[in-house]
Amino acid sequence: MASVAEVDHFSHLPDAIIHRIFSFLPFKDVVKTSMLSKQWRFAWTSTPYIDLSLRSEGVVPSISRALSLCTATKIEKFHLDANVISTEIDWWLHFAAARKVEDFSLVFREWHHFIPRLLWDSPWLVSLRVSKCLFPWNITVHWPSLKKLCLQELLLKKDQIMKILSGCPVLESLELRSMSMFACDLQIESRYLRELVIEAVRISSINISVPNLLSLRLWGELIVGGVRLNGFENEDYPELCDFDEKQYWPSQKEFYCVANNLKRVEIAGFELDNEKSKLLLALAKFLLEKAVGLEKMILDAELRMSCQGLPIDPHDLGDLHDVIQLQEGCRRASRNAEVIVNYHFNGLPHEL
Repeated sequence: MASVAEVDHFSHLPDAIIHRIFSFLPFKDVVKTSMLSKQWRFAWTSTPYIDLSLRSEGVVPSISRALSLCTATKIEKFHLDANVISTEIDWWLHFAAARKVEDFSLVFREWHHFIPRLLWDSPWLVSLRVSKCLFPWNITVHWPSLKKLCLQELLLKKDQIMKILSGCPVLESLELRSMSMFACDLQIESRYLRELVIEAVRISSINISVPNLLSLRLWGELIVGGVRLNGFENEDYPELCDFDEKQYWPSQKEFYCVANNLKRVEIAGFELDNEKSKLLLALAKFLLEKAVGLEKMILDAELRMSCQGLPIDPHDLGDLHDVIQLQEGCRRASRNAEVIVNYHFNGLPHEL
């Protein structure tokens, strides 16, 4: 009878389990599994999961050789995080696009890179994340299956983002991060969208018409409906607003993204006792009064520094009364709405 030590279950795992293991590993470690046993020698070549981290040009040739040996006809996940630029990267991206990639992530740290043309028309794409990438001016995308889209640090001209969104008819999650589009009037209309994140985005105006939105997160430098919510100096006001911005939210009769389905709102990146924070508080009050299905609102407030280098006690700030009113006395459309205020100093939690 064979001892436990002599039984080798590892070498005879089904391909589905082997590929599942590969899905948790960076591509360089997937290739290293060829050393485990004879049965694993070529298992990595059929992996549908490729996660690449490019920190130096020296590894480019070895990555290209490894990809040339890959036989998978369908790529479920292709992620690239690059600190350098190489002409070989274009081939890698075409490799993924030609194999009907479903989950595609392209993150550049230092330089911008063009989205491959083969990816513009991809009926298989389900999730797409791009950072520091370039879209041609005349781009027309066709992503009928795309459910999750994250655009970060992009250089977009007027109306380009609208062209992109128009090619995503079943989009469920949209993230816009660290982008400047002052010439763009952003209109988001979708009956499928469930999650919307707008973080450190500067645009001229935004109109949200999303009846089934469940989660809304606003953070950082943001202009909504022509109103700057945070991150701009006072001298910027005249060129951005042609109305009394303090009265903007109270004057709104309805807000189309606020329906029975909106359950969670996060607003972050503002300081108490600050003119811009008053706009954020006005927005928070407006949402509390309109969102009949709201369950939780989270406000992240950054405390300013005193002359002694210590955080100013929120009790000494004039806006604290408005915050307490939001938590306790503000009229709410939803009886179940909970308002949570988190105070931070230099990024660290601070208790009252």
